[in-house]
Amino acid sequence: MSTEAGAGEATVVLPRRLALDARVGANKLRQLEVAAAHHVVRISPALHAGRVPVLQLESEAAGRILICPRRITPPTGVAGVILSDGTEADPLSYLEYQDSWRWLAPKPPRPQDARNLPQVCESVIASWEGAFTFREASHSSAGLRTPQLGALHALVGYWTARDDVATIVMPTGTGKTDTMIAALVRERLTPLLVAVPSRALRTQLADKFLSLGLLKDVGCISSSADYPVVGVIDRRIANAAEARELLGSCNVLVATMQALTQAVPEVQATLAEEASHLFIDEAHHIGARTWAEFRQLFADRPVVQFTATPYRGDGRHVSGRSIYEYPLRLAQAAGYFRPISFHPVYEFDPGAADERIAQAALGILDEDVGSGRDHLLMARCKSITRAEHVHALYQSLGRTDAVLVHSQQTQSEQQEAFDAMNNRRSRIIICVDMFGEGFDLPELKVAALHDHHRGLAITLQFIGRFTRTTPDLGDASVVANITDPRVESAIADLYAQDSDWNGLLSEISEGALGRHARRAEFLDGFGESADELPLQTIYPKMSTVVYEVDAARWHPERIGEAFDESKLFAEPAINLRSNVAVVIAFDDENVPWGNVRWLRNTTWHLYLIHYNEDQRLLFIHSSDNRGVHKELAEAVAGAGVSLVGGDRVFRVLGGIQRLVVANLGLKAALNRAVRFTMYAGPDVRQGISDAQLQNRVASNLFGFGYEAGSRASVGCSQKGRIWSYRVAEDISEWTRWCAEIGDKLADN
Repeated sequence: MSTEAGAGEATVVLPRRLALDARVGANKLRQLEVAAAHHVVRISPALHAGRVPVLQLESEAAGRILICPRRITPPTGVAGVILSDGTEADPLSYLEYQDSWRWLAPKPPRPQDARNLPQVCESVIASWEGAFTFREASHSSAGLRTPQLGALHALVGYWTARDDVATIVMPTGTGKTDTMIAALVRERLTPLLVAVPSRALRTQLADKFLSLGLLKDVGCISSSADYPVVGVIDRRIANAAEARELLGSCNVLVATMQALTQAVPEVQATLAEEASHLFIDEAHHIGARTWAEFRQLFADRPVVQFTATPYRGDGRHVSGRSIYEYPLRLAQAAGYFRPISFHPVYEFDPGAADERIAQAALGILDEDVGSGRDHLLMARCKSITRAEHVHALYQSLGRTDAVLVHSQQTQSEQQEAFDAMNNRRSRIIICVDMFGEGFDLPELKVAALHDHHRGLAITLQFIGRFTRTTPDLGDASVVANITDPRVESAIADLYAQDSDWNGLLSEISEGALGRHARRAEFLDGFGESADELPLQTIYPKMSTVVYEVDAARWHPERIGEAFDESKLFAEPAINLRSNVAVVIAFDDENVPWGNVRWLRNTTWHLYLIHYNEDQRLLFIHSSDNRGVHKELAEAVAGAGVSLVGGDRVFRVLGGIQRLVVANLGLKAALNRAVRFTMYAGPDVRQGISDAQLQNRVASNLFGFGYEAGSRASVGCSQKGRIWSYRVAEDISEWTRWCAEIGDKLADN
């Protein structure tokens, strides 16, 4: 070999090297000898055997390595040979293709040359003795993140006392996979069976187990610890004997739940007998009957379910004892999540909605890339037919580089699309639930929801893709057509599940008119005081009591004086811009069916307090209708408040045309034997005679009619309560209703 001029120095990533590449039946088993790593090397072009241009790399750690464009016979003294793309006329071009580098030599042992696999696995377990350290990350040193430490301590502690199903909830991007790997090594589990929902996640998870994730790099696992033997089920297991051999030949076995549940019963039973533990990733799928039945086979083995959301697709909680949940708000505060800007599109024509969504998403992508952000766009569709239509739309908008990915493509076609994204030949991918759960691509920062998701859990997972944070990446954006009630419902479900989405998902109305713009502005006025309350999903009934206030201003900071602080759900949420406060508190009382003092009925109540400065009226709504809440009114507006009651409340009937009274309460002025009479019916006025009305005064009334051309309902009581059958779509709508009521009460 002759060396040419042009030697220099470079930092390269040498690909991982396998120590073992074997099969049991049709399924692969692999073990790493060396993980992929950065090396500073001396480089120099050379000629191999006078014909093939190669690039020679040398370092003390890696030795002498050749990079070549085609297969060669390794010369003496060479530590390894790597195959690379590039131009033979310019060997330095081989460096540009490091993502595709693979070892030609040395080759891992062939299956028949491999040592006894059970003994290899035992050797791995022995090397893990004392190899794990609970090392916490800090500003100055690497280690486990806070949620990883919390989950791992919770799991280790749980296993000291119990071995039934445990559930760990960690938001997307906080390190679930490394937590699994840490548990594997810390507890020396073998063989561990890991079930995942998709092939893409199976490949990704198996690769991370192979290299022990980041745990060696951050110092949590000793450098002397062996890498595990990792098996992957991607072909049918023939019989129980093969299943037993497969588990006995690896430390970790990764499979899709589909492959496990479609195996014959004797194979499933053998896997359950031979595996020491079962980990289930993306466990919100456990509601599926086949998943639950397979998990049931592990009734006498420890099962751990990992998920980003504790809710199944049907809205119910994931079964199993929840032993650790890391809140979204802490994930965001720690920087694991970036905020998401929600950009609603308002388009009632379904035929035009796709183009509006695409134009909005492309505008965001172009702005992000133009500001130096390495962002990618994903357009989500519900079917292959829809994806093909949307793909054609993006191309018609001049984005001919947009790629399409769906399940009916060949693996090479899918890989070509992924490579285009990785190499930035394209920044736009149209997909049908690809890049789904567990797929790790932090640069995906713009989501175009051309079709809604099937349920809450999937929406959570999808949006979680876009919140991950890495250096030099900006915030994420989601575009959806808000006129589709199913999209609006899915977003509302996010807030209902976890109020922390209040701080993570903010609506960007961009000047759009209408209820959504007003709601976004109104909710923004609560600021951080609403972090623990899902204000977007509070739907109060239209009801209130009203107080006249003689003070110039109200004092919402005094709300706590009217409540037992121990019974508050959280600190009151206060909007000083709109003069609104929201309180959730509970009452408890003895059960009515016995004297059992340690059993109490607990009822949560909603309180809304709104002060209208122009009207000098204080409105109080409560789901607890047992009183008029004077103590609360005096706390926030002073002792001089006066309840609006008596005949004045009947002013709210003003403006109601064609009023039909459905309920009428009458008090007797003279008759002491019958003091109160209640009438109910489709039109009670038609059924009451003048004689029945003599010496009676109206106590309360409820009826239907028309106001401003629309059907309306209204109720009022001399005691001061005013109500309607309507349910507000948000709190701001209730405040607007209060203003309408106030105008009527003030009209002499």
